[in-house]
Amino acid sequence: MPGERVKLLIRFSDFQGEYVYHCHNLEHSDGGMMRNFRVGP
Repeated sequence: MPGERVKLLIRFSDFQGEYVYHCHNLEHSDGGMMRNFRVGP
């Protein structure tokens, strides 16, 4: 939901930066299943 955050404890040491995840179903994307996320150190 808008304004919510999630913190994951997974190592992505070779894949840091900005990414986007999405669903190929357009109705789902319109409902929030298309977001950006940042992988940091």
